[in-house]
Amino acid sequence: MNRIPILFVSHSGGKAGAEKSFIQALSVIDRDKYDVHIVIPYKGWLSETVESMGYTVHYINMPWLIAGDLKIFNFAHRLVRSFISAIRICFLLRKTKCRAVITNSSVLFAPAIAAYLYDLPHIFFIRELYSKNRHLMFMLGHRTAYYLMGYLSNKLICVSSAVMKDLPLTLQKQKSIVILNDISDDLLRTFSMTTEETAAVRSQYGIAENDFVVSVLSTVYPHKRQEDAVRALHIACKQDRNIKLLIVGSGSPQYIEYLKKLAVDFNISANVVFTGFHTYIRQFYCVSNTVLSCADAEPFGLTMLEAIILGRPVIAVAEGGTLDIIKDGVTGLYVPPRSPEKIAEKILFLKNNPLALVEMSVNARRSAFDKFSPQVFGGKINSIINSVVKI
Repeated sequence: MNRIPILFVSHSGGKAGAEKSFIQALSVIDRDKYDVHIVIPYKGWLSETVESMGYTVHYINMPWLIAGDLKIFNFAHRLVRSFISAIRICFLLRKTKCRAVITNSSVLFAPAIAAYLYDLPHIFFIRELYSKNRHLMFMLGHRTAYYLMGYLSNKLICVSSAVMKDLPLTLQKQKSIVILNDISDDLLRTFSMTTEETAAVRSQYGIAENDFVVSVLSTVYPHKRQEDAVRALHIACKQDRNIKLLIVGSGSPQYIEYLKKLAVDFNISANVVFTGFHTYIRQFYCVSNTVLSCADAEPFGLTMLEAIILGRPVIAVAEGGTLDIIKDGVTGLYVPPRSPEKIAEKILFLKNNPLALVEMSVNARRSAFDKFSPQVFGGKINSIINSVVKI
């Protein structure tokens, strides 16, 4: 049987949650049925990973229709570039004879425009909580953007219940479906470290035997709120100095310097470790007692899922995708947004209640394996593609 060609477009070539989810979606698409062509805007981690999976990558630079600068010239420039990108995608669609287009993020409209011009079905992955993130503002205005999402798409795949609820009610009812992410790192499900390996990692980062380890694993930017973690540690250390905070990831150099200065000002610099970027971060979960997510409203929160798969309870803001992943008091603990005092309280609770920590660890791993699996994720993704593709 001849495979059906489809086009899958990523908004970025980097390595963040959306790109990891892109890899996970690729890993579960039925390759016996579909011949998947990939478009990525530039070379990087994503293109290398996709090529290692045996896919051919096409490079087309596409502007995001998210406002950084609302000047008319900037708006017009991005709009013109979007249509130029759409035309380039149309030529690719003609060459590859693709019968459907899937866009990995709603910050891009060029693929959807190309699908419309070529009379092909289009699927949007919606990974953004626009109402909760002031950095995500459509240049077209939210109302117009939501209208175009619906008009240019057959289906909207929302990565969490919170993301779907963020959409207008008509889109929720007519075109939206929630498909919770799974993880792209298959080794994570069976990953473990020997006592010697764990000791080596702890030694490398200056973690003492009796230190309670709290890890924040994400890109380091102001909207990720690592500042709240540092402030919470300052409060917690007034009662117990045997707490170590690992900030894992790279990001804004200015923000990282600000966090380091904050730690010095609070006299806790010895308790805060900045690990920088790591391709694989499994070892940091394994040396952690708990994982912390401080962002106000994560659309999904892939690191939270990775944490519970490895049996690590999560302290997280009770908004967004957290509500689909973490159950308060069972697999982790909720805190209000921007509340270092409450975060400190939860850290001390877990440190001082080892039985509760162990119980949550067991619950976390069981919940992850019961609720999330590549089979369930793949079945839903392929079902949506099957429902819209033109045979």
